[in-house]
Amino acid sequence: MQAIGHSARCRAHAARRQLLHSLSLTLARHPGLVAYTRKLTRARRERVARIALIFEFVRRLAAAEAIRRARAQELREAGLREGDVPAALLWAMLRAAGERASVEYTREMAFVRVAVAGADVRLLPPWARPLRSAAGGLEVGLAPNGRWTPAGYLPPEIRGALHCRRPPAPLAAALPS
Repeated sequence: MQAIGHSARCRAHAARRQLLHSLSLTLARHPGLVAYTRKLTRARRERVARIALIFEFVRRLAAAEAIRRARAQELREAGLREGDVPAALLWAMLRAAGERASVEYTREMAFVRVAVAGADVRLLPPWARPLRSAAGGLEVGLAPNGRWTPAGYLPPEIRGALHCRRPPAPLAAALPS
């Protein structure tokens, strides 16, 4: 009986992953979204400022209560969870702005990892905790789930799950002296 439950969870996880991937690509290729992202970020010269602007835009969209209520049933029927669509939108807009980003998710939530340089780390707010990528680079995890969480902050249980996947490496080696 336990194996059946595990198998069903694995299938649901794979279906959610495929849906999230397809949605992300569709949004990233939408010409209107690409044009709007470029227009939105045109006035921001600093890279971290552009990332913060896009994050805040998507977070506020996700927080709109009317939108959340209207799409809750549709998300469940499609196999997506709350937070999946904002994560896909954030990823698409960051990619349109020229950022290196990826959508990642755990059982609890979807989020976006954005590559940052060592010089960018000094510009991040104090609550943003850099993550180590699989290739050894620095990233910041952003979760535009509609609830206010400091930009770059992932809840402790999510950070713990990520550390189980990839053991943390010292950040000092990646930062400029």
